[in-house]
Amino acid sequence: MKISELKPFQNEPTADVKREHFKTEFPKAIANVRKQVPRICPLFINGKEVSTNDTMTSVNPANPEEIIGQIHQAGKEEVDHAIAAAKSAFQTWQDVPAEQRAQYLIKAAEIARKRIYELCAWQVLEVGKQWDQAYNDVTEGIDFFEYYARHSVRMGEPQRLGSAKGEINLYLYEPKGIAAVIAPWNFPFAISAGMASPAIVTGNCVV
Repeated sequence: MKISELKPFQNEPTADVKREHFKTEFPKAIANVRKQVPRICPLFINGKEVSTNDTMTSVNPANPEEIIGQIHQAGKEEVDHAIAAAKSAFQTWQDVPAEQRAQYLIKAAEIARKRIYELCAWQVLEVGKQWDQAYNDVTEGIDFFEYYARHSVRMGEPQRLGSAKGEINLYLYEPKGIAAVIAPWNFPFAISAGMASPAIVTGNCVV
């Protein structure tokens, strides 16, 4: 579906704890995530998983004895590699049409909707989010995907300025390069999505 064919932007429905589906799916998702911990989380640079000797242990704040994951940390070398990879990707990504870039955000929103309880469960265990707050964090991230996808296409089209005879003046936006995103722990999905998605959809790369 083309972005122009999408319905006007509407906020994703937030948590309704009274719904039976909410009450049944949340415990199942948490139980399923618990089967996957502790998870080893390497870095991801230039399309490959990268392990380091420096790791950080992530625990459940409600039960510090429950280890959720071992997170590989990036040093200067890994950061340099990530920036170099982003610079290389930028050379082609900046020229991808706005409509095509926006489709990636729409797809991300669809995936988040399908996996919303799984994404919530990770937040409950690793961050200590209440069920409804975790749900609303994911829906806010979906909002960012949907909103920026629509508006990036509109802003990606050159706009004519003025009406002087014999000349055509166009106003347009161009990608700038690489964005660095450091999101806070307490809104792990929404703020990460809200910072990364507008940069990506406007033709920039994100580290």
